[in-house]
This record gives sequence, C-alpha cells and structure tokens, in this order.
Amino acid sequence: MSFEDPEKSCVGLIILAAGASKRLGQAKQLLKFEDKTLIYHMVRVGLRSVCFPVQVVLGANYLRILKEIENMPVFIDVNTEWEKGMGSSISFGVKKINKIYRGLNAVIVMVCDQIYVTAQTINDLVFKYVQSDALIVASAYNGISGVPALFDKKLFADLMLLSGDEGARKLIKRFDPAMIKTVPFEKGKVDIDTYEDYFHELKKFKP
Repeated sequence: MSFEDPEKSCVGLIILAAGASKRLGQAKQLLKFEDKTLIYHMVRVGLRSVCFPVQVVLGANYLRILKEIENMPVFIDVNTEWEKGMGSSISFGVKKINKIYRGLNAVIVMVCDQIYVTAQTINDLVFKYVQSDALIVASAYNGISGVPALFDKKLFADLMLLSGDEGARKLIKRFDPAMIKTVPFEKGKVDIDTYEDYFHELKKFKP
C-alpha cells in the first residue's frame, strides 16, 4: 500500500456529525476552532489522511453545518433518523459509503469533537491494519479502546445493524480481543460536550 495515493489505501473515512449537542445547547460542529468551525477543521483533517472516500454524516442543524463544508471534496449525507442515536448514524454512514466506493477493505469511524485527532492519528490506524490481520484497529486512551476506530469489511454487516445509542465502542467490546489491535492516542479522551470542555481546551491554543 502506498500512503502517497489515497485511493490505494482502500480505507474509507466516516465523520459522524449528526448529533444535536444537547449538553452544549448549540451545534458543537459550528464552534470556532483555530479560526475555522470544528466541522471544517475535522473534515480538513480527514482529507489530509490517506483515506478515500471521506464521508460526512449530518443530521441535526444540517443546513447550517452543510454551508461550512459544501465546497470541500467530501461526500455529505443527511441521516433523517439521527435522533435515534449514534448507532443509527454509523449504520447509515456505512451503507452510504459502501455504495459510493465498492472496493473498500475497511472504514474508519470518527466523531467530530475529538479535537486532537490529526491526519497522522488516522494514518496510524490504517498502517496498523495493513501490517496486521486485525479485523478492528481502535484508538487506545483512558483505559479503553474507542474511536477513531477502523473496521474491516467483514464487519460492515455488523456496523449496518447498529441502532439506537450503540456506538463503535460497544461493537468493539463484542469481539475477541485477539481480533483487535490498538494504536495509542491518549488525547482521544478529550472531546467537546460542554462549554467548560470547549473553553478549557481552546485556551491551550491561545498564544
């Protein structure tokens, strides 16, 4: 596999951005981060990785969020059943991306509020996958295995069956640890759920 040619990686990327951010009280996707919105930042990270295609799953507030990324070279789909939970959006995303590009060997599922995810974070998952026989390659942080996480195509059917609040982490727990590889990503424990989270992390980027 050549990291210089995204199409040869055969690993797609699904960015989940469908939630209503109820704990925050407004769309976290539109929070400012490094002079751009959070959704723009995360999509840019995805585009800088080796993954192809990059798909964004929207839901709540999709018209406002769409304006931030509609001119970026990504596939954008709206999950009209986003209120059913993250599992619904993962299932929806996998079905869509599998139709977009039939040659996928795996997909990576990531969320839009883990602000420390970089293109290298994503590429490390792909590299570990290529170098092993794992069906799942997850990010390891805070004593757990979670997202961003890569799933081999043999698990696409399982991903498509997720529903409600079932997320990728719950799916990971179902499988024998021998099937799973991990990549250290300690900052993966940081996500933006509240204004306290946002301002605490934002001030670290101030000069």
